[in-house]
Amino acid sequence: SNALAQTLSSVKMLSTEITVVATGCDVRVKAEEARALPPFKLVLTDRRDPTHWEADAIAMAFNTAFLDRTPSGSASHVVLIAEGSKLSSDAAQFYWNTARLMQTDSSVWCSAALNEEGVGTSSANDALRSDLPPTVSGFMLSHHTWDQLSANWASIKDGQWRTAVTQMTTGRHCVYPHVSRQAVQQSCGNADRRHDRNSRRPFYRGQVRMTPDVFTLLVRPVYEQMVKRLIAQGNVMSAPVSSSAVTKTSTQIGVHIVPYSAREAKGWAKYLFGGDEMGTFDGATVVHFAKGHTTLVLLRDDSPLVTPALRQLCSSLGHTGFS
Repeated sequence: SNALAQTLSSVKMLSTEITVVATGCDVRVKAEEARALPPFKLVLTDRRDPTHWEADAIAMAFNTAFLDRTPSGSASHVVLIAEGSKLSSDAAQFYWNTARLMQTDSSVWCSAALNEEGVGTSSANDALRSDLPPTVSGFMLSHHTWDQLSANWASIKDGQWRTAVTQMTTGRHCVYPHVSRQAVQQSCGNADRRHDRNSRRPFYRGQVRMTPDVFTLLVRPVYEQMVKRLIAQGNVMSAPVSSSAVTKTSTQIGVHIVPYSAREAKGWAKYLFGGDEMGTFDGATVVHFAKGHTTLVLLRDDSPLVTPALRQLCSSLGHTGFS
C-alpha cells in the first residue's frame, strides 16, 4: 500500500540498523551505530486490518520479534510502529538513547517518538518523562519489560490495554520528545492527524539531533530535582483555574505553578493537549511556552512534590483541593 511504502521509505532514512517486520518485506538499514547495542527490531502493523489491532496486535508484534530465532533475531528492544507513519531524521537516535536509559534506569519502561502531549515549545531537542501510556501508533519496549507485561497480557480486553498498562507500571514512566519524531498519516485515522498539521502537535523536521546529555537529565533522581527546582522558584496561580486563565498565564515570562485537581483539569487540559488526558511526573507536568521564557508547572493536588508550605499557600489562594 502507499502507506506502507511511505513508512518503509521513512525507515530507510534511519541512521541505525533495524529489521523491519511486515507482510511481504524485510528491510535492513545499516550504520556504525548498530554496534553500540544489541539489534533492534521495528515491527509494523496495519491499523486498518481488524485482525491486527490494539492489544492483540501489540502482543503479536512483540512476541514475534522477541521470540525470533533467526540469525538476525535476539533483539534487546522492539519498536512498534503503525503503517502510514513517517519518522524524523533523528527518530532512530531517540530510540537508541532511550534504550541506553532503560538499561540504567528501571523506572523508565517505554519510549515513544510520537508525543500525544506535544505542546508548542522552544525546546524541540529536549525530552520528558510522563506516566501517560503510549498509543498503538508506536512505542519501544525492552525484552525484559515485555516479559513483565506479557505475563498478564492475555487478560486484557481489547481497547483497554492502556489502562491496564498504566496500572502495571505504576511509579514508572515513558519517555517522549517534546516535539514528536513520528507522524501518522490520514489513512490511519483522525486521532493522529493533528500531529502533522496542528501547530500545537508539530512534527520535527529539523536536522539538529538530540545530544546524549539530554537523556542523562532524564534519569529519575536528576529529573526529579529539576522539577522540584522549578516548583520552588515558581509563582503560584490564584484560583479559579480555567482555560482563559491558563492561556493568560502562558504568555507571562517566568515559571508559574498551576495547582489543580483531576476534576478541574478537564477543560484547560483540552486547550493545552487537545484532549482530556494529561500525563505527569509524580503529579507534575512541565510545559514550555514563548520561546523558552515561560514555563508552566501543572501541579496536581495529590502530588508528593507538594510540600506542606506550598499546600498551605495554594489553599490560601483559593485552591480547595489543597486544603
